[in-house]
Amino acid sequence: MSEALQNYVTLVSGLTRGSMERFTKLAEEVLQASKANRELVENLFLTEVERAAGRLGFARAEEVQSLRDEIADLRASIVALKAPAAATAARRAAASTKNAAKPPAAKRTPAKTTAAKTTAAKKTVARKTPAKKVAE
Repeated sequence: MSEALQNYVTLVSGLTRGSMERFTKLAEEVLQASKANRELVENLFLTEVERAAGRLGFARAEEVQSLRDEIADLRASIVALKAPAAATAARRAAASTKNAAKPPAAKRTPAKTTAAKTTAAKKTVARKTPAKKVAE
């Protein structure tokens, strides 16, 4: 009986070894097929999404980034063009504040002259005679 048992163990271990090799090959094939299928599905999905986005008028990320870069360049150009004008405006503002800081020179007249003018003006007003009323 021990010989029969030994033959049985040998047979089973041989089958197991062969089965494991076949199982490993099969698992590798399934894994490769799975990767290939996943790539195909992914490409199909991306194609369909791009078509739908194109129909709806969505912009691609590359297009949006290109537009952002162009806007940044235009802003830089505007700043460069405004820089000389801003410098000129700053010089004008500095000049005007310099002039504004100095109050205009006021003429000072002696107090006697002002008093004499006031008195002369009062005399002129007093000498005027009222106009005659015209009869109807």
